[in-house]
Amino acid sequence: YFTMRRNFLVRGFALLLCTMVRGHGWDCVHDKLAPTENVRAHQRYPETNRAELRSEASALGRLRSGHRREGAAPIRIFFDQSQLNINLQGEEAKLAYIATILEEAKKIFESMIKVLPVSGNLFVTRACTVVWTSGPNTGVCAEAKTEASCGTMPLIPEPHYMATRLVDKDGKESELPGGKGVPNTDLLVYVTASSFDDICSQSNALAYANACQRDQRDRPVVAYINFCSNKVDPGHMKNGLPDPDDVRLALHEMTHILGMSASSYAFWRDEYGEPRTPRCPGPSECESLGRPTPDGDPPIDLLGKYSVSTNTVRTSINPASAKQVKMVVTPTVQSVVRNHFNCSSLLGA
Repeated sequence: YFTMRRNFLVRGFALLLCTMVRGHGWDCVHDKLAPTENVRAHQRYPETNRAELRSEASALGRLRSGHRREGAAPIRIFFDQSQLNINLQGEEAKLAYIATILEEAKKIFESMIKVLPVSGNLFVTRACTVVWTSGPNTGVCAEAKTEASCGTMPLIPEPHYMATRLVDKDGKESELPGGKGVPNTDLLVYVTASSFDDICSQSNALAYANACQRDQRDRPVVAYINFCSNKVDPGHMKNGLPDPDDVRLALHEMTHILGMSASSYAFWRDEYGEPRTPRCPGPSECESLGRPTPDGDPPIDLLGKYSVSTNTVRTSINPASAKQVKMVVTPTVQSVVRNHFNCSSLLGA
């Protein structure tokens, strides 16, 4: 779950409604990224009672006037730069500049977003390749990958894995060992750099990012961000601070990680923590993917993509261009854009 200051919504949409980040004219290439595998990274959280949350937040106005979920705290973001150090070995100026960009972006997000904090250390989950779907071992892996990647992060560090329990077809149990996890973290982001991949070489992108794993309540907890190293210019540093346009670019990409992505809309939740898009089991056409979760996964459409409820995203015709567009239509987004433009008929943004 996320709780956000109202101005984050305005700023976030201002960043994402543009296909380019102004200033240096960086491209946004998020829609060109290959989809990541749907892997659940179950985390430990303080006990919460959904009925109580719904009762406490029964008046939506209380949420909008400053009500915050009890126990929420500023999101703790950890940027793992182990692969970045390898990618940019000998290029200390670029390493330092990227680190400064990320630190500034981190400060902004931690001041704007609160989450229910992970209890103990955060862990990365190995992807199950065969899962028990019935019987006493339902949801347990029969087989799993011994190693995992995350976007441009080629190999997850061993200490980050959660131990994986396996039960084979004969009922024999075994375990893939885990590590200690990552302390004091609610979102783990692997940072890499490259210049010769298709995205960096065929666009004017400075960076791109995506989520890799969500927790049992759909919150992104493991992700990656890749910088196109040939476009990273330490000369943009002024008075010890990175270029504001480069920081805005990092904010833009981090917002994709946190849910502003076509691949994430079906996982959005309402102000009570309930899924906005109905989950499997539910719709008769549902096909569940990955490890079962308390609410299941969203339904899959004929193209193999997650279907998104019309209470979250709708297709409309832009009267100015006569082109078909998709708009986010959640109540808060509608309220913000209608007030901002003083137009009560706006569908969304």
